Amino acid sequence: MKGFDGYEAAFVNFRLMAGDVWSRAQAVKTLATLK
Repeated sequence: MKGFDGYEAAFVNFRLMAGDVWSRAQAVKTLATLK
């Protein structure tokens, strides 16, 4: 696809994931509410 750089997209995705890291307590609380 013209104009799309997979390498740059990988960095953008990494930044999005790394920008919101949950603590263990937050993850447990969030997952418990999904049950």
